[in-house]
Amino acid sequence: MFSIDTKTRCLTKLARKSFYQTVEINSYAGGVERHLEPFADRTARNSFLHQLICDVYDVLPETRTSASRHWEIGVHLVRILRIRANQATPPLRECIAMAMPSPPLRW
Repeated sequence: MFSIDTKTRCLTKLARKSFYQTVEINSYAGGVERHLEPFADRTARNSFLHQLICDVYDVLPETRTSASRHWEIGVHLVRILRIRANQATPPLRECIAMAMPSPPLRW
């Protein structure tokens, strides 16, 4: 979890907190509070990750971004495995979830 000041583009690593998505958004793992492992310091400082977060923020509609200068950014890493074609598994998605701090959005 990070905080971003959208004017200065400064990212700050936040304390660990739970992550929630509704079943409508995530039919595989939605409907429960999930506690994801925190990033290693090396990962949290990664300049590519910081730029990716800023790039995702930049494509949000202005009607959303103008609502707050400070945002909380939820990021979790997903390992994607190659499997044999005859094995059925749910698809995995990579994502960066952004939510204004007040009122908190539940994705």
